[in-house]
Amino acid sequence: AMAVATRILNADTAIPARRQLIEDIRRQAPDSPMIEPLQAQTLLDAGRPDKAAELYQAMHARRPDDGLLFARLLKALSAAGEAERALALGEPWIEAHPGNAGVALTLGDLYAVKGDMAGAGDWYRKALQWAPDNLVALNNVAVILTDSDPRQAVALAERAYAQAPREPQVLDTYGAALLAAGDTEQARKLLTEAYGLSGQDPAIGLNLARALAAAGEPGRAREILGLLLARDFPQQAEARALLRELPAP
Repeated sequence: AMAVATRILNADTAIPARRQLIEDIRRQAPDSPMIEPLQAQTLLDAGRPDKAAELYQAMHARRPDDGLLFARLLKALSAAGEAERALALGEPWIEAHPGNAGVALTLGDLYAVKGDMAGAGDWYRKALQWAPDNLVALNNVAVILTDSDPRQAVALAERAYAQAPREPQVLDTYGAALLAAGDTEQARKLLTEAYGLSGQDPAIGLNLARALAAAGEPGRAREILGLLLARDFPQQAEARALLRELPAP
């Protein structure tokens, strides 16, 4: 059953194939507790977060203290456009279940989606307090601190990097923190690696362009920015501003 579940949750498995695999589990083990969570995840991946939230809500009603299940409910509600409802449910729950880093991270994400980075930072810090070695908490708090306290951001990002040295987002955070702290050369190396591993993610590319500019490589920075500006991504204005700041070729 676990092998089948792994196949269902694999992003490369087509939705119809996932549904067939769920039916295979249902025939072989109709009372399996895996069925509903797998159905909910499949609905979420199929673009039906409203239906996924309904399933998660039913499961949560039966298992109200299950933090992992509750975090998935909050994420499904947010994806369904009900972030405020998710917050209204999540904050009282965590007051009754202090110490749950997973739900704290989810609440941080909900605030980040709203654009409230101060609120997001509060929850990310709580998650890190409750789970000091949590990779996501380390990374997210480092992101929050990069501008205001780059040395502390570097210290946290370094701990995340020790856990996941090939994870593009971790490399990006570490590189951006090093750049803010003045270590331009190491930042350039890490961000170059992150950009390659990510398949040229635009947000990482923008950080790489900043590092290249700071390292005295305006031509290479201009090349990266040219690639980025040919694509549609949220930080287009920042990329254009950086391009204007570069010395003329």
